[in-house]
Amino acid sequence: MSAEEGEVTFSLKVLVNKDKTKVLFAESDSNFVDVLLSFLTMPLGRIVKVLEKHYGTKTPNIGCLNTFYNSVANLDSSHFWTIGAQKILSNPTSSFDSDCSRLRLDISDSQPEYFCSSLCSCGIRFPSVSIYYDQITGCVGCRYGTMGKGSSKVNQADLEGGVFASDTTTFAITDDLQIVPNAIGIVQMANILNITGTEGAETLNVTFGLSEIMNLFRASMVSHTPLSDLILNKTRQMNSVEIESAFGTSLTHIEKEENLNSKKMILKVIVHKWTEKLLFAQVKQDFIEFLFSLLTIPLGGVECLLESKSSIKGIDNLYKSVSDLIDDEYFMSSDIKSRLTKPKLPHGYLSKNHILPLAEENLPDWYNRSISMFSSVNFPQGKGIYIKGPRTYQVMDDLTVVPFYISSILCSLGQQMISISDVEELEIEVGLEEALSILKASLTMNSALTNGLLNHTWRKQPKKET
Repeated sequence: MSAEEGEVTFSLKVLVNKDKTKVLFAESDSNFVDVLLSFLTMPLGRIVKVLEKHYGTKTPNIGCLNTFYNSVANLDSSHFWTIGAQKILSNPTSSFDSDCSRLRLDISDSQPEYFCSSLCSCGIRFPSVSIYYDQITGCVGCRYGTMGKGSSKVNQADLEGGVFASDTTTFAITDDLQIVPNAIGIVQMANILNITGTEGAETLNVTFGLSEIMNLFRASMVSHTPLSDLILNKTRQMNSVEIESAFGTSLTHIEKEENLNSKKMILKVIVHKWTEKLLFAQVKQDFIEFLFSLLTIPLGGVECLLESKSSIKGIDNLYKSVSDLIDDEYFMSSDIKSRLTKPKLPHGYLSKNHILPLAEENLPDWYNRSISMFSSVNFPQGKGIYIKGPRTYQVMDDLTVVPFYISSILCSLGQQMISISDVEELEIEVGLEEALSILKASLTMNSALTNGLLNHTWRKQPKKET
């Protein structure tokens, strides 16, 4: 692994087994660990955007994320209240963007935004802390203003300190991305890393640059052994049995706390009788709002919702590594742990009817004191309302979204050699439990509706005719 001249790089000391078939663990400083932890800050929609930017036509598929992310771009803008709302979904911001801009290597493509008055020469820019308030109606004597993108240049000196992990600590990282501070001691470390012997083990010095970090990020989403995949070229992706086994885990904690007052959505689904596969769902705009809003949730938020059981082992382990660390001394500040494990969305993403138990960041006091100066162009119907209605949509099993047309459906069934007598229509109520199940299935499977609804314990049976 060689880096280009001038490229930001990280040096790792890696211990591999004697046959060089598996990475036992790697050791690194906090700068590399900061980059790993930044994976948790990336919204699901940003993940697809970043992968497409780096890999182009060779972009790997992550469950159904690619298909319903591309549905946002492919859906005609007339379906959205504004073009701006559509763009916000296709390039979701993170409450960690300012933090990630201080990383030695930021793969999240974060771009801090600012308010600036186009008619005022005062030069004052307001940091955009809300995606809802996107226009200034008054600024230092000016009555009109617009929002413009700005870039905050990060000084090299700002990159010397840590961002998430303590910059005075070194860490060990397992093949499946568990992170442990070296300070805990060799015996406890060996137990955590499941090391029983070191005979014949070999140490390698490895350099990671942008390409290697991107490959590691991709592997962390699809493999149990991302470090071995990258360093030893020993790719072993999760198979369907492992995914389905992990998928069966219940989500009891959130169910008990949040399900009583959960909003409900009604779906009409068409199921193939013989294969029991969900062919498509007929839905209203409220379900599309829910589906597209998943793109705004950071990976750490997904892990929080799914209680570290997303079926993506590397990301599960990254999240648990943060939540299991008791001592704040391993973080740069006392609030980093809570921000990473219970992340809040930027202000403005959540509508009053949102179904998942998520929270937004509060607006700062100075913002609230000047709130009369700000208004919203992109969200004329209120926070988090993207789709015009009433409209009906067709959602495929892989979460592809298209407008609902009966003629298109009949043609599609004909092309698949499926007759009307071979299908049945079910009506399914989707609440919090089902929403979480769809979210979980979308991360690892290309049939999110079948696996998230029909093959789950919450399957609704059709009423028998009397």
